[in-house]
This record gives sequence, C-alpha cells and structure tokens, in this order.
Amino acid sequence: MVDGFISRLAKSLPESQTREPFALYSRVAHVYPRHDESNWVSSHNDLKPENILFDGDRVWLVDWEAAFLNDRYVDLAVVANFGVNSEADEQAYLQRYFGESAGEYRLARFFLMRQVAHIFYAIVFLSLAAVAGKAIVLELGRPEDALAEYEKSMRVDPNRFNVLYGAVRAAELSNQREKATAYFAQLLANCAGGAHSDRPEIGHAKPLPAPIDGYKLDRVRFHHGMVALNNRWRTS
Repeated sequence: MVDGFISRLAKSLPESQTREPFALYSRVAHVYPRHDESNWVSSHNDLKPENILFDGDRVWLVDWEAAFLNDRYVDLAVVANFGVNSEADEQAYLQRYFGESAGEYRLARFFLMRQVAHIFYAIVFLSLAAVAGKAIVLELGRPEDALAEYEKSMRVDPNRFNVLYGAVRAAELSNQREKATAYFAQLLANCAGGAHSDRPEIGHAKPLPAPIDGYKLDRVRFHHGMVALNNRWRTS
C-alpha cells in the first residue's frame, strides 16, 4: 500500500525532490519484514491527534475511513511521531502496548517503521506544497500556466479536491469555459453533488455560463450558468 501511494504521489513531483526519500525508503523496505502476517491487526492508519479524542474517562478513535488489516507497527509509528521524543519514551510506550519489555527485535522494527512514516509524510507534504505552488502561480496572474500544472497533477491523482478546484479557477480565469464546466462537474460528482458538503469552494467554484452556440449548449452547463447569473443578480 505504501509503495503504491508513494510512487503515485512522487510522479507529480520533480525527480530531484523525491530521489533521496525514495532511496531511503528502498533501503528500509529491503530489510523490513513486510509479509509477517503474525503482526497484522485491525489498523486505523491515520492516528493523527485530530482523530484521537478523550472524554475524561476513556480514549476514542474516530474517522475510520482509512482502516484495514495492516502491520501493527504502522499505527504505533504514526502515534509515536506526535508524542514519542526519546529512547526512554520509546521503551515506556512499547512496554505499555505489549504489556512487557519491548526487547531488541521490537525496538528495531518500531524504529524502521518510524522511518517509513517520516518518508511517507515527507512525500505527502512535498505533494501539498506542489499544489500550493500551482495556486501561487494562479494568484500571480498566470492562469494558463497554473491550469497546465493542475492538469499534470490530475493525470496522476484525478480526484483530489484542491487540484480539481484549482483547475476550475484556472480554467475560468484563462477563459476556457468548457474545461471549467467539466472540472466543476467532476468536483461535484466526487462530492455527491455538494448536498452534504459545507466547503465554500463548492459554492464558489461554479463557472460562468458559456456562450450559447446553437444546440450545442448542454443542460448541465446551462443550469450552472443560470445559477451563477442568479446569484450575481441577487448580490448586485
């Protein structure tokens, strides 16, 4: 799973940015016992602080949409990256989890998985920075260049919300209305029509109507255009 995710994200980044993380990951993957099913457990896989709640009596884990059977050291490593800061912390943390002293093998395996987590999040943050860079290009008044960059990212990860929304804005600003409408339709489809989303981008992303060209104007574009015009009329 990690192999595929890292490879997919890295395709949207310059090779110079991913060369070192990939080399380090390959070294870890070569020695880590990834096929040891004795350590596969029901795993959350996204135990960041926002997904760990405490009601004063017990801990609750929320947002299980990424959960599946996985190596137990994945969740251990993710949580540790937010609160385990020394070797003494590691010993106490793992002893609490296993109910006994971790021992050399568990400590080594835990260390390696923490390196995997570091590399994974490094690639994620580089990818987010790349998306932010496209937005900066857009704000600098270069919508055609920004659209080209968004479309490059969409070839690798076609359903990411911020990339699709950026493509809608860039297409609008570069007067490519058909693309803006198509990307917005894809954005809406990914969000179940926006009926259950309060993200402001859903309301802001609706493109202006395309010029009527005989019978080529489809109903979806006409509807979006009428809604946009109506909203502008109400606020003018």
